[in-house]
Amino acid sequence: MSKELESQIKRILLDELGIVEEDKLNITRDEIAVWDSLKHLEIILTLEEEYDIHLTSEEVAQIHSLDDIVKIVGSKI
Repeated sequence: MSKELESQIKRILLDELGIVEEDKLNITRDEIAVWDSLKHLEIILTLEEEYDIHLTSEEVAQIHSLDDIVKIVGSKI
């Protein structure tokens, strides 16, 4: 995956979560309290709109981190 894609997705994720900056390489749902089920759906909808893709329910369930998002979105574009 390109670093540019990862950077774009990280920015989307941080914006959706309302986090100003996160230095960690991989952001996970377990570490971010505001990343609940509703926020998860908002993130998915934003990604689908931004990249003009559709994520299956199985793919949505597999997303637990920034790395997961990058892999799944990268495979679709």
